[in-house]
Amino acid sequence: MQSYKEAQQLFQKNSLNLPMTEHEIKLNLMLDFLKSELDKDQKELQILRQEIIHYNYSDAQQSEEISQGFIEDLADFTIGFRKLAEEDINETNDLSRQVENIKNDKIRIKKTAAVLDHKVAEMERVLGVGLKDAIDH
Repeated sequence: MQSYKEAQQLFQKNSLNLPMTEHEIKLNLMLDFLKSELDKDQKELQILRQEIIHYNYSDAQQSEEISQGFIEDLADFTIGFRKLAEEDINETNDLSRQVENIKNDKIRIKKTAAVLDHKVAEMERVLGVGLKDAIDH
């Protein structure tokens, strides 16, 4: 179809020389044309509004999905990090217990060695010979 300006120019050019009835017909045609253009523009506007709503909804949905994914990843990372930290603490505590046990074993061994040295010295005194002397002969 033709544009509004073209239709208006054509109307003005042809309508000045027309009788009243034809002038009315031309006016009605012009009015029909303007109504159809208005209807077409309103439909196009409605389509554009619907597209905007659709894009806004899609954007919001994508943003929500991205946010949810990020939150889930962060939660998984936090859980993993806490689990590793707990494992590290447990391993450190286990190693500390092992070190403490080794220290206690070392103290017991030193005490046992001292007791054995004392018993060996006492036996040597009772027997009258040193253990080294008996081994050498």
